[in-house]
Amino acid sequence: MTTSLANLEASLLTAFEPLGRFSKLAVALSGGMDSVVLLNAIHTLVPTLSQASPLKLRAIHINHGLQAEADEWQLFCERLCAEYGIDLQVERVILKRKPGESLEAIAREARYHCFEHSLDEDECLIMAHHQDDQMETLLLRFMRGASAQGLSGIPQQRRLGKGVLHRPLLHLRRDDLAAFAKLRQLTWVEDSSNQDSCFERNFCRHELLPLIESRWPGYRSSWTKTLSLSNEANLLLRQSAQTDLALIGCTASPLELEQLLIWDQARQRNVLKHWLTEITGQVPGWHLLHGLTEQLLPARADAKASLKTRHYELRRFKNRLYVLPKAQQFDANTCLNWDISHGAELALPNNGVLEAKAALGKGLIVPDGSTLSVRYRRGGECIKLAKRPTKPLKKFLQELSVEPWIRERLPIVYCGDDLVAIAGLAVAEKYRAAQHQHGYVFTWHQASLDLVSSIEG
Repeated sequence: MTTSLANLEASLLTAFEPLGRFSKLAVALSGGMDSVVLLNAIHTLVPTLSQASPLKLRAIHINHGLQAEADEWQLFCERLCAEYGIDLQVERVILKRKPGESLEAIAREARYHCFEHSLDEDECLIMAHHQDDQMETLLLRFMRGASAQGLSGIPQQRRLGKGVLHRPLLHLRRDDLAAFAKLRQLTWVEDSSNQDSCFERNFCRHELLPLIESRWPGYRSSWTKTLSLSNEANLLLRQSAQTDLALIGCTASPLELEQLLIWDQARQRNVLKHWLTEITGQVPGWHLLHGLTEQLLPARADAKASLKTRHYELRRFKNRLYVLPKAQQFDANTCLNWDISHGAELALPNNGVLEAKAALGKGLIVPDGSTLSVRYRRGGECIKLAKRPTKPLKKFLQELSVEPWIRERLPIVYCGDDLVAIAGLAVAEKYRAAQHQHGYVFTWHQASLDLVSSIEG
């Protein structure tokens, strides 16, 4: 074990070399030993490496409010940063835990969400994960049945929001950081919950890994090889998925299924895993991928098949697979009056925004003194389009291949009792602007797929 301060500093300097290209660094500071060591080392060593002048260094502290001492930890971080002359950003989070959800997972997700939205353009967030964290993570993921990607462990670097997340200490053991802290006479806060073996990670740290080390002292080296091999396997799987997506000719949503359905389920799952990861920023789990290949894909092409996750929905329609934001409940009996002259946008409760833009020679003519209303389908509606017979709205939407989940939420514009427009699709003949007339064109802005970043590592 390395105990010389000079050797530790030399090892840290080597680890910090990739940080030299950044002009903005942010340290994730919990107040515990690992993050205090990281902040001290970054503060004293990185300026000698940085190519930027001046280097902008700050810290970010997340206050979960889970322990009674949370405010004391925040105060410690404030004092430490003041001593170093470093700006500190404090983020308080309120954790909403549903029955059966892991408190550890919810807290981790909240942290990464704050970090993601706190980073500036090309700013590097530095985290203090070390080799022992890596070993704990590998063991936990193995126990949960992780894929090659999961068994690749905690990545040293990845994109996060507008910036980059980097972990320079993954090659160092916890004992190395403790030695550095002792030699530099650092102080930190202790989280008593870290001793509670009821938490999975603490059970690995205090019970399982010491037992493994007593029998196999070199397990870290062996497990590091597993991490490296898993990384190689995952890279090959990713390259294969990219090749397959190129064959399909689609990387966005919706995904064309004709070619995908020809392949075996293992190949399908590999494609779907990487496709979903790119779109959502989250790695789909075993159950979701098997649900896709065993339930959703084999369903009839005309079936209204769907799968729901915590953050999004997957739907199949006409041999296409869609990734959609999880739909909010809305009242289909809503009727909203809209005086366009007083506003070009109308907020639709839990259903996005309807926008009206003036246009010459197209769109809807609003008779003087008329007030429009916006409603949803209730059944039996009809519309008369230019040079076409009156047609049931249901049949019109079917002919346009409008997705079923869109049909039920599609804003319909009325003038009095007349159905005059379908947002983004059509205007009734009687109310359609001629070439020399000014009308209104309607655009419906639906909810977007706004997801947290991947918390895989």
